[in-house]
Amino acid sequence: MDQFLRDNWGGLVGAVGVLLTVWTLVSARGARKAAEEASSIGRKRNLVEELEDAASKMGQVGSWVRDEKWELVQLRAQEVLGISASVLSRWGDHLGDSANNLRTASTQLSSVARQTMASATKELSKKERQSIFDAQLRASELINDVLGCARRVEERS
Repeated sequence: MDQFLRDNWGGLVGAVGVLLTVWTLVSARGARKAAEEASSIGRKRNLVEELEDAASKMGQVGSWVRDEKWELVQLRAQEVLGISASVLSRWGDHLGDSANNLRTASTQLSSVARQTMASATKELSKKERQSIFDAQLRASELINDVLGCARRVEERS
């Protein structure tokens, strides 16, 4: 056996080297896959966080609509519009059908922002106030629906 090891030590070391190389490649692939999965989960959390922020701000918009604080409503509606545009740009492909809900919410918010702009020059009628409230409520429902879908995807990951 000693003679065999002396005569073939180079070949044995080479075989051990090949085995270590194969093991390293398998381990690296597993680490890469784990890193990609972690990155994907991080992106989904980021999406959920942005939608949670938008949903929270929509709650504020609702309170300010009720209190007829039109300048604040307008500013916050524009802020949520910005968040929605960002979400659609970054994750539109990942949202599926929810992207349409977010687009519809953005349309509703645009309507809120335009209508509240009129409050700077005149007092809004009861019909106008109701229209603003309805648009805000619909936008809030849609954003919360998109948030729920994003959370579901995050939880499944």
